[in-house]
Amino acid sequence: MILKENIKENSTILIYVDNDEIYCNIKNEIFSLSDYSTPTLEEVEYKLNSIIGMKDLKEFLTSVKNNYKVQKIRERLGLKTSNISLNMIFAGNAGTGKTNAARVTFEYLNALNILSKGIYREVSKADFVTENPAETAKRTIDIINSAMGGVLFIDEAYSLCESDDDKVGKEIIDALLKGIEDNRDDLVVILAGYEKDMDEFLAFNPGLKSRFLNTIHFEDYTPYEMYEIALNIAKSKGYRIAKNVKNELIDLFAKNQISGKNDLGNARFVRNIVENAILDASKKYINDKSKEIDLLERDNFNFKAKAKFNLEERLSQIVGLNEVKSLLRNQYKLIVAQEKRKAAGIDTKIEQNLNMVFVGNPGTGKTSIARLVSEMLNSMGLLKVGQMIETDRSSFISEVPGETSKKTEEKFKEAIGGVLFIDEAYTLANDSLGREATETLLKLIEDYSKEVVVILAGYEEEMEDFFDVNIGLKSRFPIWTTFEDYNPNELLEMAINLIDSTGFKLSKNAYVSLKKSFEDIYEESDSTSGNGRMVRNYVENLIRNQSIRIAEENISTYEMNLITTKDIEKIKVSEYEFDLEEKLKSLKGNEKAKEFLRNEYKLIKIQEKRVKLGKKNNRNKYSNIVFTGNVGTGKKSILNILAEMYYSRDMIKSKNIVEIDIREIIGEINSGLKLEDILNKSLGKIVLIDKAHLLLDINNYKEIISILLKFIDNNKNKIKIVLSGQKDKMKELVLLNESLNYRFPIWLDFEDYTNIELYEICLDILTNKGFILSKESKDSLKEVIYSLYENDNLKLRNSLMIKNYIEKLVRVQSVRVYDNNILQRDINNIEVEDIISSKEIFVNENTFISNNVEPIADNNLKENYKINNSNENLSYDVENELLKIKNLYDLGVIDEVEFKILKGKIINNI
Repeated sequence: MILKENIKENSTILIYVDNDEIYCNIKNEIFSLSDYSTPTLEEVEYKLNSIIGMKDLKEFLTSVKNNYKVQKIRERLGLKTSNISLNMIFAGNAGTGKTNAARVTFEYLNALNILSKGIYREVSKADFVTENPAETAKRTIDIINSAMGGVLFIDEAYSLCESDDDKVGKEIIDALLKGIEDNRDDLVVILAGYEKDMDEFLAFNPGLKSRFLNTIHFEDYTPYEMYEIALNIAKSKGYRIAKNVKNELIDLFAKNQISGKNDLGNARFVRNIVENAILDASKKYINDKSKEIDLLERDNFNFKAKAKFNLEERLSQIVGLNEVKSLLRNQYKLIVAQEKRKAAGIDTKIEQNLNMVFVGNPGTGKTSIARLVSEMLNSMGLLKVGQMIETDRSSFISEVPGETSKKTEEKFKEAIGGVLFIDEAYTLANDSLGREATETLLKLIEDYSKEVVVILAGYEEEMEDFFDVNIGLKSRFPIWTTFEDYNPNELLEMAINLIDSTGFKLSKNAYVSLKKSFEDIYEESDSTSGNGRMVRNYVENLIRNQSIRIAEENISTYEMNLITTKDIEKIKVSEYEFDLEEKLKSLKGNEKAKEFLRNEYKLIKIQEKRVKLGKKNNRNKYSNIVFTGNVGTGKKSILNILAEMYYSRDMIKSKNIVEIDIREIIGEINSGLKLEDILNKSLGKIVLIDKAHLLLDINNYKEIISILLKFIDNNKNKIKIVLSGQKDKMKELVLLNESLNYRFPIWLDFEDYTNIELYEICLDILTNKGFILSKESKDSLKEVIYSLYENDNLKLRNSLMIKNYIEKLVRVQSVRVYDNNILQRDINNIEVEDIISSKEIFVNENTFISNNVEPIADNNLKENYKINNSNENLSYDVENELLKIKNLYDLGVIDEVEFKILKGKIINNI
């Protein structure tokens, strides 16, 4: 101490003892002699063994001591000695005592005389970084030299180099490795950090692993160890913890110690708890001197009161779901029974696997019941946190190659201590990425079986298939329950509960009408009719109708929140079912396709009635379709309606159709993808494979068809496939292949639209866009569409021609409105000149120019319209305009009728 503190000769030193510690007072400055003495091996061992936990470190240091003794004996016997590397990795979560362990390790090695000097140096990345990056290596060497002969402890060592792009970090590592190698007999280096981060850090440079052979794992403290730590921390601060607090403290620590999380706090968390309790005790002692000044009591720890969970009370609030309620009651009793056995000291070796599968249609309460399960298990102490993480396929799948497993693990770990709810879980079986996520989930479920409860949800048939293709799922999900659709009485009960909860009430007649309404909805039920979401929408519409009525009528205060029969009658049952005829109204032409849709709907409805009556469904198990016809003949429109129809009857899981060009499929197959993986992404949907006839141009098309047939057989109820292409070639492809023909029993030919149908389509689109056409404009538009229809040189036909023409028309009309400063009231008016000009642009872009029309002489043109040459400027303008329309006529852009209309407009403006 005299040398280290540079105490001068003849200084007065007062030595005294306080609490078994020896202190020195020099000029009123206090020094503890223990800070300047080298502890003996026995003292260090006592200190080490008194530390809670750190089993790995204790065993390692004991091995070091034994080896040291043996090497000394060999030295005395004249035998060759062997020095082992003592560089170490301390890997563990925050608060597990790594820094304290490094100091004790130094003292231990120093007491064994392994170290040439009693030097201990603690550093972190900040000590290595310099303002001038060029001096990084020199700073690293200086740090190494400062610890020579002793122990160098680098905390959070993983931060020294955090990526391959970290040039400064790499320079630090290179200099550190060189320093360690050059001084391996006179320097011990300890690197510390989180286990996973240290593994990644060691992978940056192969030299690191070879120089750090000793990894000491610092396990998270158990709740009982944390309680002992709490006692020690309190004692070191002059406090005692009341004995009646023990169980609640252990319970608190148990909830905080969640496997798989690295932010637990461990001893730091304990210290915070104790220090907060001391602050609270001090505050309360000031107000109540009768309290013991050194005792930490229960009320100082601010334990949160547990909310009492009453399962029967919660279940009574849920409508229907009797099978699910029975499952929850039985599961609750099983858990209570097991807890009673544990309390009595009876070990029955029963594993409580609480992972569950919920199957049923959307809106049948699966998510709500999952939340209830989470709350129930948390109240029973089976979940440490009790949160529920809601996920679906998108939560696990990454489009970045190789990242799906990582993303899956990250999402899973959010649920540690709670419930992981995976909706539409069967979609994970759709492709290789989904299967990768499933395999990762299975391993995580196994590893964290006591930390996470997993609930899978989805349609019954799809979930059964999902379990069939992955045997590992069955053993991990022992609890399976079905969520039945709500019946009319249950739908009525849910509606009444919602009405009451919003402060409204029903009249007696309204109750009868409401009951009848739900019976009608159920009778015409589809996949969404029998669920809670429909009821919520229904009640919202009901309240909206009632609000409109009371705003329009003079009613009494009593009736302000009264729902009557009038309000219910305004809600049409058709709003809650698929209305095919309403959707067909907007379609032009395609009479054969419309008839197909009508017949298909009737067939589906009859089959559903047969099933309800217990009759066998005698429909062909295949319902794939072949579409033929030119581009723009309405195939996509018909298919969209069909998709909505199938979706409403629960035949597919999405209304969105997937459109794939056969050339895309061939390209992906050639790049190494399997047809199964390409189509698996679209399970539950209608898939339109366009230009399918091009398969005939592929050498191995029969092999592709064979794979397609196998896929259809394996997924016949999960996907609807539509092949579209040229009529003659599709006949060659399908009709000449018996297996393909059998699996595609529906054939629809789409004829080209007639001229009147194209005109009606065009007029409908413009009207829907908010444009206004006068009778003259409509006549002009009709003549233009008829003219385009007759033009055999146009590249675009059918609805594509109309859409492209409208695009040009809207652009031309908008430019005119802007240039002429048209009044706001006329901003959406389409004039004849817009129609004619846009036709010119459209024809120029989509056909070859033809000069077959006989030209009109310029002189005759001028003479016929008696242009007033006295006004030179006006004559010039009129002449130019007439020449323009003459050129359009010559080019075939406008016909004779259009020419006369434009000619008249120009003359009338003179």
